[in-house]
Amino acid sequence: MLRIDVLKLLVSLLTWIIYTLFLHPLARLPGPKLWAISQFPWHWNSINGRLALRLDDLHAQYGPIMRICPNEVSCAATSRETWKLIHGHRPEMTKWNGGTGLPGPGKGVRDISNADEENHARMRKAMNPAFSDRALRDQEGMLKLYVEKLMTKLRETAGDGPLNIMNFFNWTTFDVIGELAFGESFEGLDKLHFHPWVAGFLDNARAITFENAIVSFNLSSIVEAFIPKRLKEARANFFNFGDRKIEVRLALEDKGEGKDKKDLVRYMMLNVDSSAEMSRRELAKNASLVAFAGSETSGTFCSGFVYLILKHPEVYQKLCDEVRSTFPKKEDVTILAVPVLKYLNCVVQEVFRVYPPAPATLPRVVPAGGESIEGHWIPQGTVIGINQFSTNQAARNFHNPKRFDPSRWLPEGERFTEYDDDKRSVVQPFSAGPRNCLGQNLANVEIRLILCRLLMEFDMELTEESNEHWLDQKVYVVWEKKPLMVKLRPRNVN
Repeated sequence: MLRIDVLKLLVSLLTWIIYTLFLHPLARLPGPKLWAISQFPWHWNSINGRLALRLDDLHAQYGPIMRICPNEVSCAATSRETWKLIHGHRPEMTKWNGGTGLPGPGKGVRDISNADEENHARMRKAMNPAFSDRALRDQEGMLKLYVEKLMTKLRETAGDGPLNIMNFFNWTTFDVIGELAFGESFEGLDKLHFHPWVAGFLDNARAITFENAIVSFNLSSIVEAFIPKRLKEARANFFNFGDRKIEVRLALEDKGEGKDKKDLVRYMMLNVDSSAEMSRRELAKNASLVAFAGSETSGTFCSGFVYLILKHPEVYQKLCDEVRSTFPKKEDVTILAVPVLKYLNCVVQEVFRVYPPAPATLPRVVPAGGESIEGHWIPQGTVIGINQFSTNQAARNFHNPKRFDPSRWLPEGERFTEYDDDKRSVVQPFSAGPRNCLGQNLANVEIRLILCRLLMEFDMELTEESNEHWLDQKVYVVWEKKPLMVKLRPRNVN
């Protein structure tokens, strides 16, 4: 009897392999055969934090389109049109919220990142006022306050020896986004310590990859049975943090005490469009999402920026010359002034290309009728996502893609001709289409305010321990960064 069962299992397995490799609608697509027959290689690399780098290697071997799971395709886009096709409006490809992409929404209320098209549009409409140009102007004072606090803390600690500047960036960006999402800071800069909820977010990023695997292999109920009750309660308490913070913030509104706030709640209160209303639970979920997505990525970018410019002294010196000659006084550094620095903009774009702060793929589902993408026919129902890291590192998109050279972003005639054929439009750090990053204007201004003030007020140098291999990082939804140890020498700035 056991032999018969084993034989049946082997026959079923062989049948599955033959179907998947030769008869499946995706059988003709290039890609590693082992990945085509099972989700295991995808999850193994994801759990080990090497998925982004492994996919980059595979795209170099198989091209811009490759099969990475039985029903999933990875795309290293070669044009802006591919971004529009997968992430654009015409009609929008449904977002994939499970399996091998980002974790599904789970039970209960969804946030804007995993809502369906109708609810996403409603939530986006409700949240747009908090990220408008008007809101950004209103928030300038708050932004400059925290940038000033960052500079003060750096000056106070610079004399103590090398410091981990990565933490200072994250304390700043989380404090800023705490003000925006919940109406109050996380007090990271005040205490030079991460708030427990913030630390929990950063520490739990690795666990998300395990959760993905558990869900994909239908092991949730089994694993759930072995999780101790106290851990379940601790997790629930962690995820209910946003609810509690929003209730406190809404209580201020109920008492008429929140009118001076320039946060998400206040701008939503000013929105009189009834078609864009959100429930309290939805508001809490979205505030928590904004708090993490709008801070960790900005802090990551600033760390990558500092590392890359200090590794390239000629870039660092040219950048210092531009910033210090443009801004004689720190008061000159404003949200209207920082976006016009030509070379700074080139460096920012090159950092986004080499070290995208959000390297995870955001997969979609191909609609009825199928779609021709990058020269391959992709049938309906296929999960497909653009891999930003592989796209940015592809030799078919950029001349000498492993070289960090901001001059490739200079206008034609000012850059080296070897960069004229670079496909600059494929770099989309904030994604594209109706689900692109809601806070990209805030992020672009915030990172420039921080970095301009930093370059104005300090001379910097990498320590030996951070000088090599800092970019050799694992990815667990976001980059698992190493300490970035930097020596700071304060400058005499009026």
